[in-house]
Amino acid sequence: MGLFAFIKGLFVKAEKIEEKVETIVEVAAEVAPEIKPLAEKAKKEVVKVKKATAKAKEAVEKVEVKVKKASAKTSAKKSTK
Repeated sequence: MGLFAFIKGLFVKAEKIEEKVETIVEVAAEVAPEIKPLAEKAKKEVVKVKKATAKAKEAVEKVEVKVKKASAKTSAKKSTK
């Protein structure tokens, strides 16, 4: 399933970006204490993104299962003809 592999690849890239953003926010807060309130806000946003990513992953997995089942049924019908 090329599309699902592509989507899962996007999730992997998104997770890497999330990790880098977290690191940058932590370092920035240490280096420039005056931006600590912004850093805290950014951390909260990263948490929201992670939750949304997890929900999206679940949805993609459910759809992938449904597509595989439908493909199996279609293949079975074609082979019986």
